[in-house]
Amino acid sequence: MLGRSHYFERAITSMTASMSSGHCFEGCLIAAGIYELWLSDGLTTTRDQLGALEQYGVDIGDRRVFAGVHYPSDNLASWIIGLRLVNEVCPNREVGRFLATAIQSKSWIFNLLKESGHDEYEPVLSVIESLISSLTS
Repeated sequence: MLGRSHYFERAITSMTASMSSGHCFEGCLIAAGIYELWLSDGLTTTRDQLGALEQYGVDIGDRRVFAGVHYPSDNLASWIIGLRLVNEVCPNREVGRFLATAIQSKSWIFNLLKESGHDEYEPVLSVIESLISSLTS
């Protein structure tokens, strides 16, 4: 599209262990940390700003799956870790709700797995949905 040649380049980081995805985990916690800062500074955010931050937080992990250097299960593990730790890392409980909403509403991978109907994903999706429910209720 840009008139440039494209070539395949092997991702060096794909040669290391992938469970869980550090990129996915870090993306979620970076977005959570930014939101925590916004809240602590008393900043008022628009729905668009909040949506963009949610999307940013999950896109880092989703894109690693799209690039073929992570399996979807690597993101599932990262989300469990992130959802379990968010209230330990961020004292404002609103941040946990933010992260839960981001994963549930903005992650292509999460929603594709939910919609896939594959039984092998059901137990871990159930765990994630339980964590999301505990953070959003």
